[in-house]
Amino acid sequence: MKVRVLMECSADFTIKSSHAISPWDLIQSQDNFANKMRDETDIAMNGMMKKELYKASITGDVQFLSRHDDIYLLSRSMEGNNILHTAISPKSTQPIEFIKKILQRIPILLCQTNANGDTPLHFAARARTSAAHELTISCKNTFQRVLDMGASFLYSTPPWRVRNSEGNTPLHEALRAGNSTCARFLIELDDEVASFVNNYKETPLHVYARYLQIPGPLWGNQISERPLPQFCNRNAERISTQLSELDLLLEANISAAFLRDMEGLTSPLHLEQLSVTIILKTP
Repeated sequence: MKVRVLMECSADFTIKSSHAISPWDLIQSQDNFANKMRDETDIAMNGMMKKELYKASITGDVQFLSRHDDIYLLSRSMEGNNILHTAISPKSTQPIEFIKKILQRIPILLCQTNANGDTPLHFAARARTSAAHELTISCKNTFQRVLDMGASFLYSTPPWRVRNSEGNTPLHEALRAGNSTCARFLIELDDEVASFVNNYKETPLHVYARYLQIPGPLWGNQISERPLPQFCNRNAERISTQLSELDLLLEANISAAFLRDMEGLTSPLHLEQLSVTIILKTP
């Protein structure tokens, strides 16, 4: 457990000893070490979050962070939520600066999952707040910092590709919740996620068709005053003026339109039940 805590506190595991051996080399030499370390640490840290830390995370108390060390900030609630999870929750108020600070200080928090398998990005996908938007547009650079720390043996899967207990990625959750901003970013960030299937054999396109929470183009007034992140700039004008969320999903993975879920329905059949018709154009 101590090894993982050091890793999550941004310790440098690439420094070599006089024998030219780094902590990372030792970890790799042990069978299943990473999985054992992750499981034991989760058990130890769950339920350790103090009321003061919980309150600081939902109120966005940045000064609180400077008064405590990283190990204290890694503690979790009984549900396995870390302080990023709670900062994104509906109860939080004005947490944007708090989120920026904690992502910079302990980026690995973005990759942690709670008891339901949700990362903080899953929470952000369900929310329509400025804090959720901040976390979403930061996820790519934050995960890169996790990799730069040498923590890939703990968290090799990008948070936008992580499936929760229902098999949903953050994109599934964003479309189910009607979070247009998050859905747009996630499709542009990694369009392969549009083909990921959950426990009910639903792709994100199925979820869009089933819930139809976003009736118009995704790019709305809610983020018009903010610049797009670099990975979106190449298509910013086309996306904001022409393509709907349905267009983007089909463009990312046209084959998803022909896949059947556990009810035997394709996404066009779900749309047909809602009196929505789409015309599929295949090469």
